[in-house]
Amino acid sequence: TPEALSVDPAADPAHAAANRQGMLASQGGADPPKKDGRKTSSTESSTRTPISLEDTRAISSVFGSETFFATEMVPLAGRGLVFRGNLRGDPTASLEKMEKRLRNKVGDRYSLCLAEGEDDDRPVVVVVPSDSEKRNESLTFYMLVALNALVSVYSLAKRSVMISEFAVAPAELAATAASAAPMMTGVATFHTAGVLALITLAVALQRLMAWRHKIMLGLPMMFPTTPSAMGTYGACSSLISSPPNRNVVFDVAFTGASVFTVVSLVVFAVGIYFSTISPMSELLRMPLSFLSSSLLLSSVANAVVSFISPQNLFVSSAQNFLYLHPLAALGADAVMLSAVALLPLRHLDGGRILSSLWGRRTAVLFSRITLAFLVLSSRPALVWLAAVAVFFPWRPDRPARNEITAPGVARTLLGYALLLMMILVFLPWPKGVLLFGKMIV
Repeated sequence: TPEALSVDPAADPAHAAANRQGMLASQGGADPPKKDGRKTSSTESSTRTPISLEDTRAISSVFGSETFFATEMVPLAGRGLVFRGNLRGDPTASLEKMEKRLRNKVGDRYSLCLAEGEDDDRPVVVVVPSDSEKRNESLTFYMLVALNALVSVYSLAKRSVMISEFAVAPAELAATAASAAPMMTGVATFHTAGVLALITLAVALQRLMAWRHKIMLGLPMMFPTTPSAMGTYGACSSLISSPPNRNVVFDVAFTGASVFTVVSLVVFAVGIYFSTISPMSELLRMPLSFLSSSLLLSSVANAVVSFISPQNLFVSSAQNFLYLHPLAALGADAVMLSAVALLPLRHLDGGRILSSLWGRRTAVLFSRITLAFLVLSSRPALVWLAAVAVFFPWRPDRPARNEITAPGVARTLLGYALLLMMILVFLPWPKGVLLFGKMIV
């Protein structure tokens, strides 16, 4: 925790006047004492923050009894200043007044945000240089983006080949390997292109929403996993400029994630429908666990089949196999990808949605709980996801300028609905309950 920079207002009449007006005294008076009782020189204090003493005085004067009553100032790890105190009045109105005063005092050289306190529920004001938002990415970062994309596409292609191997028709169809080869190639190509198209759609819509709100996103970073899992975890982008409020954080995260989820579910439902009307020679012979591992996918498939006719879905009577159209397999993998993006982990859309609804401190807590579940699952793909979330050199998101005001009822309900769908995707079909006439054990 940074050491507090207390100030003796009696050492400077200007400081005393500022305190009488309900503002924080600046650093220009007596040197603040260290913990051991010695005084810190002005030169030593100035090295703790990129903000000069003159600018610190000007910044301190933007506070007032009608906006934010500042009582303490601490350096922010060499990046800026944190002002602690008491918020007065509406957060949005107070923030607008302080930002206007800050521009009048120091121009556009600094940006100000109203954030959640780390130690308690009281808001704090964070001031950092505006040029800290301008990130010049290194060549290493661009190489990492390209490498991850190449490995992800390769792993996804391997996953598609594994899916296509289920296209080999059973012996009762008297199909030869030579006749099945063209279909296998078509299925693999279709699956790879379909997943990449859905990921691209989600990323494009997310960036469009960010452009609409005039905030910048970093380059989309893809993350590979094993072909036996999904081949890739999708792509995510960091927020490299501060959103104005939590509503914008929600909109950016929700847009891409919701479209990805809904479109994937529609593709899956259409694929289930095609599974009931297509000849068996055009279907994939998939294990029943491909659907029974997800409560949401099983429920959607059950609903579609029940609406048409339960007898129209080909289910192996001797073994736990069912015959699915390649579109259903594509939709199922895409739904799983969308659920991964909705996990309440930092840097993922699920973590941003949770942060916008419940605040950053609660989102960090849920992120740690989720990481613990991923590690305790002992499944290699989930443990790898936890390792990526913890050890990957992420570009941290810029905080919202107003982290205090929560979204309205409509956004809250939409966010809960999307997070509930994520939970239903990861829950398995209940054991002992029939699925397509088969008992799940």
